[in-house]
Amino acid sequence: MDGPFEENVNQKHTHKAQNSLLLMQWNARGITARQKELKNFLINQDNTPDIICIQETFLKEDKIFNLPNYSVIRRDRDKFGGGVATFVKNGLAYLEIKDKYDKLETVITEIKLANKSITVVNLYLPPNCHVEYKELSKLFKYKNCIITGDLNSHSPLWGGLDTNENGRLVERVLDEFNFSCINTGQPTYQKHAGGMSALDLTLVSSKLASQCCWSTQNNALGSDHNPCFTILNESPVIENVKKKKFQFQKADWVKYKEIAVDNINEIVVNDNVETFNSNLTSAIIKTSKLSIPQSGNKIKQNRKPLPFWNKECREAIYLRNKARNKFNRYKTVANNIEFRKAKYKAQKTLKDAAKATRSNTVQP
Repeated sequence: MDGPFEENVNQKHTHKAQNSLLLMQWNARGITARQKELKNFLINQDNTPDIICIQETFLKEDKIFNLPNYSVIRRDRDKFGGGVATFVKNGLAYLEIKDKYDKLETVITEIKLANKSITVVNLYLPPNCHVEYKELSKLFKYKNCIITGDLNSHSPLWGGLDTNENGRLVERVLDEFNFSCINTGQPTYQKHAGGMSALDLTLVSSKLASQCCWSTQNNALGSDHNPCFTILNESPVIENVKKKKFQFQKADWVKYKEIAVDNINEIVVNDNVETFNSNLTSAIIKTSKLSIPQSGNKIKQNRKPLPFWNKECREAIYLRNKARNKFNRYKTVANNIEFRKAKYKAQKTLKDAAKATRSNTVQP
């Protein structure tokens, strides 16, 4: 089964333009439990997301969670469930906006682009939770803004069959603040009774809407929400976050000594200690740069495949996704049971494979 399930599992988003920003949003329903599939998914992308907005992380304050090549900003819930985290690719120029929204689960970041800055709001609105208009509308005050996440909002405007309270509220703020919902109408959430609906939204200020392209994929990575992707046709600013280091093992010490003598002799003796110290330091640095090689300052991205990801893992995920699609087409009890079993088996297969790899690694 090497052939048919590879494309299903490792669907790649290769349509990102060179000078653009790629944002991924996903309700993970527990990011620790889904981390193996998420990491494998990212490894297999030709263009990894610049920003990843995760909802329902289920993380607690004492739980460390990182993704290779990303910085993370989190807001954990102090009780079960919920939680949001925004991962920003290493090297991107960004700033956390620490505005307080006590009644909303959100992380807000400002991303620097070539010609302007944008604000990315990672938002989770729990189901059956009343949201005040006054509180939600504050999120729409930011200029050049993308609001993304699981809003548990139903409306025909983004592919729903009906409208709930959250949906009416979102419709109102979209109209009043001149924002657009750029969803294409594709469903994003797997219903427990079968079928799908659109709960994961991307709301964009009018000045950005024409520059954005939205898509989703039919692989929930073990969650009950499909990841969604927004491409913004603007180039992000890359910072040099890794400083150059001297490679002393490759130094030409004979050359260093010769240059050092000349540079230090050129220093004018000064009674001001601070001035003399500054001149001496500059001479030493200048000498070092001319005789000691330096490491590059390029940001290295770790794209090594997961060591435990084998044929059994790929096959289990393929069978789970196949059962999910069958259940959505034919909403029978038998198909529901088949999907639940396949989902459990896939998760167990990944867990056992990772455990076996760790055991083999520590053995003498």
